[in-house]
Amino acid sequence: MQPSFCRVWKEIGVAKWTWEVRPALLISTKRPGLVLVRNATGHSLSAGPGLSYKLIDKTGVTGALDKYLRSLNVESAQLTDLSAALFAAIIPELSSGGVLLSVESRHAGNSWLKAGKVEQAVSVTNPLVLDITFLFLHCLDASGTMMLQTNKDPAFVDRWMSHLNWILGAQADIWFVVQDAKPVKIDKQLGQPVNDKMFQAFIMDKKDSFADITVFLVGHWVGAGNASGTFFPEVGDVIAVTDKPRTPFVEGNEPFIVNLAHELVHFVLHVRGNKLHISHLPDQHVLLNRLVESSVITPLLQGALNPGAK
Repeated sequence: MQPSFCRVWKEIGVAKWTWEVRPALLISTKRPGLVLVRNATGHSLSAGPGLSYKLIDKTGVTGALDKYLRSLNVESAQLTDLSAALFAAIIPELSSGGVLLSVESRHAGNSWLKAGKVEQAVSVTNPLVLDITFLFLHCLDASGTMMLQTNKDPAFVDRWMSHLNWILGAQADIWFVVQDAKPVKIDKQLGQPVNDKMFQAFIMDKKDSFADITVFLVGHWVGAGNASGTFFPEVGDVIAVTDKPRTPFVEGNEPFIVNLAHELVHFVLHVRGNKLHISHLPDQHVLLNRLVESSVITPLLQGALNPGAK
């Protein structure tokens, strides 16, 4: 059988995307990436300009996964779960003639990996790092008491960031750094749900002007078309999200986190210029679709989020 190169990434419930061969594998300039070469036995391996690799045998898989996941800054509980899932997927491949590579890059650009005559394109990217602020809506109730409107809390933010690192960092080399996470208090009786008109009239201008993007946790959000979240391209740096997204999700995903990632992808496409004019994707079981959504970034979306890559 011919060898093939596959990214090392895991999505619960979406097996067909887990090891899919892609037009271009993405490697960051800031951290080594893991690449599985299936059916590599009997084929010589080589790397193109700017790339180097190390072979990882079965005894080194656990350590390699731990090092890789820690470089992505995923929290300990998520690291344990991901490491176990990836280990269970990798070991059978190594037993069937595959090899695991740790691939490192020296500079951004386009290169390749080869196994025998099979060549795999590699896009080496510089990370995009953006500041993010989370604002948790408070407003007056009927008695005039300032009340929290969302069931989310600033204490949840670190965990959200861990998942975003895995979804957007590992797949697209896009990273968010928390600028702030705090209440935003509106001295009015707004009620629930919050809609576009109410948001733009009373809430939007409370955004953090020092952050690249401000995410408002508003409780029950009803955007255009009953959306579970909205990125506002007119201002370019504001998102509103609901506590309990209504979009169907692949079983095993956390709807709030995938919905947050969905809106942040709209924002990053805006930052990147969105030359492919992507609004939503037609694919099932991927990020940024209106059908059944998951956290999987397709090759098309990967390229749009990194327009300088091959």
